[in-house]
Amino acid sequence: MKGGQLYRVTYILMSHGIFIFSFLLGIPLLPILLISHRFQQSYFAFVYELCQKVWDKGYAHARRAVLARLNDVESQEPSLKSRGLVRMLEVGAAYGPNLEFVGRPVEYWKVEPNPAFEPTFQKNLAANPKVKMERAFCAFGENMHMLPDGHFDVVLLTYVLCSAKDCPKLVSECKRVLKKGGVLLTCEHVGHKKGTLARFLQDIFAPFATNFTCGCYMNRDSAEVIKSAGLVRVDLQEVLIDIPFMYNRHIFGVATA
Repeated sequence: MKGGQLYRVTYILMSHGIFIFSFLLGIPLLPILLISHRFQQSYFAFVYELCQKVWDKGYAHARRAVLARLNDVESQEPSLKSRGLVRMLEVGAAYGPNLEFVGRPVEYWKVEPNPAFEPTFQKNLAANPKVKMERAFCAFGENMHMLPDGHFDVVLLTYVLCSAKDCPKLVSECKRVLKKGGVLLTCEHVGHKKGTLARFLQDIFAPFATNFTCGCYMNRDSAEVIKSAGLVRVDLQEVLIDIPFMYNRHIFGVATA
């Protein structure tokens, strides 16, 4: 077996292994997960960071491609434009896995409901001086009343709709806070096409799996939510990555407000 093939096989085995490990770990903890939201947040933060590190090759492809589009954006505010900045809001920032892919100066705002991510987020923030933190809110993206209309050049939304309580409302809020002509940068893991065996299995496992993942549904049709949000233009691509099939179908791209 050649080196490249061996690496791919090893990566696939590791990606499935960490998936199985996280669920086996969660089974004896299920009673606590069901009664303690704080414990569920801490458990999800631990498992999410662990899985993302192992699955980094696949997820990084989508994150890198989406954030490359950030380089094409110019701020509509003269005070920011003169300094080469854009004002960006990240909804569901988690532990900051997107920050390493930000290649230009940004005035950065974030909304994140899970405080358990904060220690690792701060480390990732410190590692990229181009990201200039402006404001942070511990809140859900479905209700961003603290943010004014038309305030951001860019909204970054990655791997959030899977666990949103109200997906259309969340995307509507993202659209509301964007300036006219501003861009929504997004990537999500989504359900497989209806009628396939993969989707059938996703639909069976999804209700159980949400107990371990802070409400993350593996079978959501998030692309349709984005396309039906009334955005001016939506350009989404699809990719299958080498991780367990329940989470391996991803969409990524840009939409214009």
